[in-house]
Amino acid sequence: MDKVLGYFGIGRKAGCLEIGEEDTGMAVRGGKAKVVFLAADASVNAEKRAQVFIYGRNVILLRVPYTKEEISQATGKGGKLNSFGKTHAGTDFRGYF
Repeated sequence: MDKVLGYFGIGRKAGCLEIGEEDTGMAVRGGKAKVVFLAADASVNAEKRAQVFIYGRNVILLRVPYTKEEISQATGKGGKLNSFGKTHAGTDFRGYF
């Protein structure tokens, strides 16, 4: 497993990630999310929805080089995830991509 995928799994267990589109959107609107990650194979519509979430907010949208399935496996969340958000200060993932 890739090191970053391992960090995503640890972040999920620590409660630092909101998983899925609805939970991510709520975290962004509530001011908790700092970064929204978007899977490499997420649709154009999913990206547009993520951009709507972050519009006018101090939140970074970052497309990661991992598929929805890889992210789902790393986080232990069933289904295929388009997006997820980092909600606590800590590891800055930007240097890994």
